[in-house]
Amino acid sequence: MSDPRIILLEVPFAEKDVAKQLGARWNPALRKWYIPEGLDPAPFATWRPGEEFRPEAFSGVATTGTDPLEGDTPGMTLLAYLQQVNLALARGVPKSQWVRVEISQLKRTQGGHVQLELVEHDSQGQLTARLPAFLWQQKAVKVVERFEKETGAPLESGIKVLFQLSIDHNPTYGLRAIVEDIDPSYTLGDIAKKLEAIRKSLIDAQVFHLNRSLPTPTEFTHVIVISPKDAAGLGDFREEADRLEAHGVCRFTYYTAVFQGPEAATSIRAAIAQYEQDDLAADALCVIRGGGSVTDLYWLNDRDLAEALCRIQIPVLTGIGHERDNTILDEVANTRFDTPSKVIGHISGIIYANTQDAIQNFLMILRLTDALLKTAESEVDRLRIEVTSDIRHAITQGEMGLDRIWTHIRENSQEGIQASLHQLDRLMDHLRASSGHLIQNQELELQQLNDRILELSALRLDEASLEIEALAREILGVGPEATLRRGFAMVRDPRGNPLTSRRDALREKRLALEFHDGVLGVVPDSPGGKS
Repeated sequence: MSDPRIILLEVPFAEKDVAKQLGARWNPALRKWYIPEGLDPAPFATWRPGEEFRPEAFSGVATTGTDPLEGDTPGMTLLAYLQQVNLALARGVPKSQWVRVEISQLKRTQGGHVQLELVEHDSQGQLTARLPAFLWQQKAVKVVERFEKETGAPLESGIKVLFQLSIDHNPTYGLRAIVEDIDPSYTLGDIAKKLEAIRKSLIDAQVFHLNRSLPTPTEFTHVIVISPKDAAGLGDFREEADRLEAHGVCRFTYYTAVFQGPEAATSIRAAIAQYEQDDLAADALCVIRGGGSVTDLYWLNDRDLAEALCRIQIPVLTGIGHERDNTILDEVANTRFDTPSKVIGHISGIIYANTQDAIQNFLMILRLTDALLKTAESEVDRLRIEVTSDIRHAITQGEMGLDRIWTHIRENSQEGIQASLHQLDRLMDHLRASSGHLIQNQELELQQLNDRILELSALRLDEASLEIEALAREILGVGPEATLRRGFAMVRDPRGNPLTSRRDALREKRLALEFHDGVLGVVPDSPGGKS
């Protein structure tokens, strides 16, 4: 049987904390709350069968923690008042509700709890509501992991979320909310909704495709870069960019800007404005950011910033740092890349391809020059043979003419012998003079032609040597060392000779793998695949 000195209460589960704060105790045997002996039952009237809730019951209560010397002091104690508020909240507010909020502050305590400040702003950005909240450790791990898994971003300040909240009012700590759960789809949906509105606005203004329609760059000699200061992605970008610039292949001009937080859009627009004011001739403008959370992209989805990018007169290349998620900047840019490393990889790849084309063109010039020289030599030989043949033919014709004349002289009278001989001498002299002159002219022409060919060949070889030197300097920037730094390795035998086939590698007992930062010795597998 129950102790007649205690009063049993009918306390709903949702109101147990209020009853406990008023001094009620739990009887596990009876599974009931009760009023301990000596405690005023008035504040518990609402839970006593047959009695109604009476706010005035709290007015004169001297509950645990009050000063017994107060006597008949008018009014209720602060604790009694707050307990009354607590009871009203327990009865008037649902146990938990889904609430749209913005996280303005987030702090993780040493005990694993998450302390938050939740706010709401109106359309003009004015603060309209603020409420402290807690995510207790026993739920924090599950809730945070679920949010990060589905959104790909950490739970942090500055983002909008949909929390399941229950209200908690403590006489000491005041009113606060307890986070029970989170709906990650709301956060993603809020970002997607804003992105769609910006996209439609740009299309309606007929600026969405302005930069996208520019021709994609086919060569790079000067590139503009906008990025956060000292960002990790910028370091990766500059490692290759500095190498290209050191060899005089491509020049890079950098502008810094903030890429997260409320000032991100304004800061990037200021960098664009500064570039346009500097009026620099360039082949492309790169907007890069080295990693960060998906929710950081929220700050980059700005309508005015997107329009500024659309109106840039040179192709824009973006490397914001996300493979799965796009920003409006990625959509309006001429070319979108996942990371800054892929942006500089594209630029260096184009430069390398152009270098290879130049080398092939140069080799083709050498081949054509060699072919022309051989053709010219063949033509000289042909002309020499033709001239020699013409001379021999002329001599033969002259000899035949002499024979005819000699025969004619014999047949003529003695009187004409002297005249014929004299005429024959003149013809012989004329023949010799004509033949010698013709041979001399032909030899002079052949010598001039030969000299001209040699002069042109020497001039072309000098030009080719200068081009080879220039190309060699460019190739240094994309040689084996640069190839190794892009993730490749070179296989060498123990004597240091490079190997290019699996068959050659299997002939060696040990191999050396050369990376950009050193050499690693390895033992090749047997042909059957076993070590």
